[in-house]
Amino acid sequence: LKAGKKAARQFALIEARSHLSRGLECLDTLDDQARQKSLRLEFLITLGPVLLALEGSGSEVARRHYRDAVALCSEMPESVEHFTALWGQWLVTKDSQDDHGLVWADKLLQLSEKLEDSELSLQAHHCHWVTYFHLGNFGQAHHHICEGLQVYDYEHHGENAANYGGHDARVCGDGFLAHILWFQGDDDAALEKGEECYNWAHAIEHPASLLHALELNTLLHQFR
Repeated sequence: LKAGKKAARQFALIEARSHLSRGLECLDTLDDQARQKSLRLEFLITLGPVLLALEGSGSEVARRHYRDAVALCSEMPESVEHFTALWGQWLVTKDSQDDHGLVWADKLLQLSEKLEDSELSLQAHHCHWVTYFHLGNFGQAHHHICEGLQVYDYEHHGENAANYGGHDARVCGDGFLAHILWFQGDDDAALEKGEECYNWAHAIEHPASLLHALELNTLLHQFR
Protein backbone atom coordinates (compact mmCIF):
# COMPACT_ATOMS: atom_id res chain seq x y z
CA LEU A 1 0.00 0.00 0.00
CA LYS A 2 2.83 2.41 0.90
CA ALA A 3 4.71 1.57 -2.30
CA GLY A 4 1.56 2.02 -4.37
CA LYS A 5 0.83 5.42 -2.84
CA LYS A 6 4.41 6.58 -3.38
CA ALA A 7 4.39 5.46 -7.00
CA ALA A 8 1.04 7.16 -7.61
CA ARG A 9 2.34 10.46 -6.17
CA GLN A 10 5.26 10.27 -8.60
CA PHE A 11 2.95 9.48 -11.57
CA ALA A 12 4.56 6.05 -11.94
CA LEU A 13 1.09 4.73 -12.66
CA ILE A 14 1.87 1.28 -14.05
CA GLU A 15 4.09 0.59 -11.05
CA ALA A 16 1.40 1.89 -8.71
CA ARG A 17 -1.22 -0.39 -10.27
CA SER A 18 1.14 -3.36 -9.88
CA HIS A 19 1.80 -2.72 -6.17
CA LEU A 20 -1.83 -2.03 -5.31
CA SER A 21 -3.16 -5.03 -7.25
CA ARG A 22 -0.70 -7.33 -5.51
CA GLY A 23 -1.67 -5.85 -2.16
CA LEU A 24 -5.34 -6.54 -2.80
CA GLU A 25 -4.51 -10.17 -3.52
CA CYS A 26 -2.67 -10.45 -0.18
CA LEU A 27 -5.68 -9.27 1.82
CA ASP A 28 -7.38 -12.66 1.59
CA THR A 29 -4.72 -14.04 3.93
CA LEU A 30 -5.86 -11.82 6.81
CA ASP A 31 -7.97 -13.49 9.51
CA ASP A 32 -9.27 -10.21 10.96
CA GLN A 33 -12.33 -9.51 8.80
CA ALA A 34 -12.84 -5.95 10.02
CA ARG A 35 -9.19 -5.11 9.33
CA GLN A 36 -9.44 -6.79 5.94
CA LYS A 37 -12.45 -4.64 4.93
CA SER A 38 -10.82 -1.44 6.14
CA LEU A 39 -7.61 -2.13 4.23
CA ARG A 40 -9.49 -3.28 1.13
CA LEU A 41 -11.34 0.03 0.99
CA GLU A 42 -8.08 1.96 1.38
CA PHE A 43 -6.53 -0.06 -1.44
CA LEU A 44 -9.58 0.49 -3.68
CA ILE A 45 -9.73 4.26 -3.24
CA THR A 46 -5.95 4.50 -3.80
CA LEU A 47 -6.09 2.37 -6.93
CA GLY A 48 -9.16 4.15 -8.34
CA PRO A 49 -7.43 7.35 -9.55
CA VAL A 50 -4.60 5.24 -11.02
CA LEU A 51 -7.11 3.29 -13.10
CA LEU A 52 -8.84 6.52 -14.12
CA ALA A 53 -5.53 7.87 -15.43
CA LEU A 54 -4.54 4.65 -17.21
CA GLU A 55 -7.92 3.48 -18.53
CA GLY A 56 -10.14 6.58 -18.54
CA SER A 57 -13.23 7.48 -16.52
CA GLY A 58 -15.53 5.91 -19.11
CA SER A 59 -13.80 2.53 -19.07
CA GLU A 60 -15.60 -0.54 -17.81
CA VAL A 61 -12.69 -1.41 -15.51
CA ALA A 62 -12.98 1.99 -13.75
CA ARG A 63 -16.75 1.72 -13.43
CA ARG A 64 -16.55 -1.82 -12.05
CA HIS A 65 -13.82 -0.75 -9.63
CA TYR A 66 -15.90 2.05 -8.09
CA ARG A 67 -19.02 -0.11 -7.96
CA ASP A 68 -17.02 -2.55 -5.84
CA ALA A 69 -15.76 0.27 -3.61
CA VAL A 70 -19.26 1.69 -3.03
CA ALA A 71 -20.63 -1.79 -2.35
CA LEU A 72 -17.95 -2.32 0.30
CA CYS A 73 -18.82 1.04 1.87
CA SER A 74 -22.38 -0.16 2.45
CA GLU A 75 -20.96 -2.70 4.92
CA MET A 76 -18.99 -0.09 6.90
CA PRO A 77 -19.62 3.10 8.91
CA GLU A 78 -19.65 6.37 6.95
CA SER A 79 -16.19 7.90 6.71
CA VAL A 80 -13.83 9.99 4.58
CA GLU A 81 -13.01 6.82 2.63
CA HIS A 82 -16.73 6.33 2.01
CA PHE A 83 -16.89 9.86 0.58
CA THR A 84 -13.87 9.24 -1.68
CA ALA A 85 -15.47 6.08 -3.08
CA LEU A 86 -18.73 7.92 -3.77
CA TRP A 87 -16.80 10.75 -5.46
CA GLY A 88 -15.21 8.21 -7.80
CA GLN A 89 -18.63 6.71 -8.48
CA TRP A 90 -19.89 10.17 -9.46
CA LEU A 91 -16.95 10.64 -11.81
CA VAL A 92 -17.36 7.35 -13.68
CA THR A 93 -21.13 7.71 -14.09
CA LYS A 94 -21.54 11.45 -14.78
CA ASP A 95 -21.17 11.10 -18.57
CA SER A 96 -23.62 8.21 -18.87
CA GLN A 97 -26.61 9.68 -16.99
CA ASP A 98 -29.21 12.21 -18.11
CA ASP A 99 -28.60 14.28 -14.96
CA HIS A 100 -24.78 14.02 -15.31
CA GLY A 101 -24.54 12.43 -11.87
CA LEU A 102 -26.51 15.07 -9.95
CA VAL A 103 -27.96 12.39 -7.66
CA TRP A 104 -24.45 11.30 -6.64
CA ALA A 105 -23.32 14.91 -6.24
CA ASP A 106 -26.24 15.57 -3.87
CA LYS A 107 -25.34 12.47 -1.83
CA LEU A 108 -21.78 13.74 -1.54
CA LEU A 109 -22.89 17.14 -0.28
CA GLN A 110 -25.13 15.50 2.34
CA LEU A 111 -22.29 13.23 3.49
CA SER A 112 -19.81 16.14 3.69
CA GLU A 113 -22.24 18.04 5.92
CA LYS A 114 -22.72 14.99 8.13
CA LEU A 115 -18.96 14.42 8.51
CA GLU A 116 -18.29 18.18 9.00
CA ASP A 117 -15.09 18.18 6.96
CA SER A 118 -14.01 21.24 4.92
CA GLU A 119 -12.09 19.14 2.38
CA LEU A 120 -15.16 17.01 1.72
CA SER A 121 -17.32 20.11 1.45
CA LEU A 122 -14.94 21.53 -1.16
CA GLN A 123 -14.99 18.31 -3.18
CA ALA A 124 -18.78 18.00 -2.98
CA HIS A 125 -19.07 21.50 -4.44
CA HIS A 126 -16.44 20.45 -7.02
CA CYS A 127 -18.84 17.75 -8.22
CA HIS A 128 -21.74 20.18 -8.30
CA TRP A 129 -20.04 22.89 -10.34
CA VAL A 130 -18.95 20.39 -13.01
CA THR A 131 -22.39 18.77 -13.02
CA TYR A 132 -24.37 21.99 -13.26
CA PHE A 133 -22.02 23.39 -15.91
CA HIS A 134 -22.70 20.42 -18.18
CA LEU A 135 -26.42 20.75 -17.52
CA GLY A 136 -26.17 24.35 -18.75
CA ASN A 137 -27.16 25.76 -15.37
CA PHE A 138 -24.41 28.37 -15.14
CA GLY A 139 -25.96 30.18 -12.18
CA GLN A 140 -25.80 27.07 -9.96
CA ALA A 141 -22.35 26.18 -11.29
CA HIS A 142 -21.09 29.66 -10.39
CA HIS A 143 -22.68 29.38 -6.93
CA HIS A 144 -20.94 26.08 -6.17
CA ILE A 145 -17.57 27.36 -7.40
CA CYS A 146 -17.83 30.31 -5.00
CA GLU A 147 -19.00 28.10 -2.11
CA GLY A 148 -16.27 25.52 -2.71
CA LEU A 149 -13.34 27.88 -3.22
CA GLN A 150 -14.40 29.85 -0.15
CA VAL A 151 -13.13 26.94 1.98
CA TYR A 152 -10.19 26.03 -0.29
CA ASP A 153 -6.83 26.02 1.49
CA TYR A 154 -3.88 24.59 -0.43
CA GLU A 155 -2.01 23.79 2.79
CA HIS A 156 -4.80 21.39 3.79
CA HIS A 157 -6.40 20.43 0.49
CA GLY A 158 -3.62 20.53 -2.09
CA GLU A 159 -2.25 17.05 -1.46
CA ASN A 160 -5.65 15.41 -1.95
CA ALA A 161 -5.87 16.17 -5.67
CA ALA A 162 -5.04 12.57 -6.58
CA ASN A 163 -8.17 11.27 -4.86
CA TYR A 164 -10.52 13.75 -6.49
CA GLY A 165 -10.20 13.84 -10.27
CA GLY A 166 -6.40 13.95 -10.27
CA HIS A 167 -6.25 17.75 -10.31
CA ASP A 168 -6.32 20.69 -7.93
CA ALA A 169 -9.82 21.96 -7.10
CA ARG A 170 -8.93 25.65 -7.42
CA VAL A 171 -7.50 25.09 -10.90
CA CYS A 172 -10.74 23.38 -11.88
CA GLY A 173 -12.97 26.01 -10.28
CA ASP A 174 -11.14 28.96 -11.86
CA GLY A 175 -11.12 27.23 -15.25
CA PHE A 176 -14.84 26.48 -15.23
CA LEU A 177 -15.59 29.98 -13.96
CA ALA A 178 -13.71 31.37 -16.96
CA HIS A 179 -16.02 29.34 -19.22
CA ILE A 180 -19.11 30.50 -17.36
CA LEU A 181 -18.09 34.15 -17.61
CA TRP A 182 -17.60 33.76 -21.36
CA PHE A 183 -21.01 32.12 -21.82
CA GLN A 184 -22.53 34.97 -19.83
CA GLY A 185 -20.93 37.51 -22.17
CA ASP A 186 -18.07 38.86 -20.03
CA ASP A 187 -15.10 38.14 -22.30
CA ASP A 188 -12.52 40.26 -20.45
CA ALA A 189 -13.32 38.68 -17.08
CA ALA A 190 -13.23 35.23 -18.69
CA LEU A 191 -9.72 35.83 -20.02
CA GLU A 192 -8.56 37.14 -16.64
CA LYS A 193 -9.95 34.13 -14.79
CA GLY A 194 -8.44 31.76 -17.35
CA GLU A 195 -5.05 33.34 -16.74
CA GLU A 196 -5.51 32.95 -12.96
CA CYS A 197 -6.30 29.28 -13.53
CA TYR A 198 -3.09 28.73 -15.51
CA ASN A 199 -0.90 30.78 -13.15
CA TRP A 200 -2.09 28.86 -10.08
CA ALA A 201 -1.54 25.49 -11.77
CA HIS A 202 1.99 26.60 -12.68
CA ALA A 203 2.65 27.85 -9.15
CA ILE A 204 1.74 24.59 -7.40
CA GLU A 205 3.87 22.55 -9.82
CA HIS A 206 1.36 19.72 -10.15
CA PRO A 207 1.64 18.19 -13.66
CA ALA A 208 -1.92 16.88 -13.96
CA SER A 209 -3.35 20.20 -12.71
CA LEU A 210 -1.25 22.10 -15.25
CA LEU A 211 -2.60 19.84 -18.00
CA HIS A 212 -6.13 20.51 -16.78
CA ALA A 213 -5.47 24.26 -16.83
CA LEU A 214 -4.13 24.06 -20.38
CA GLU A 215 -7.16 22.00 -21.45
CA LEU A 216 -9.62 24.48 -19.92
CA ASN A 217 -7.83 27.49 -21.43
CA THR A 218 -7.63 25.82 -24.84
CA LEU A 219 -11.40 25.30 -24.75
CA LEU A 220 -11.92 28.90 -23.66
CA HIS A 221 -9.97 30.18 -26.67
CA GLN A 222 -11.87 27.76 -28.91
CA PHE A 223 -15.15 29.27 -27.64
CA ARG A 224 -13.85 32.78 -28.30
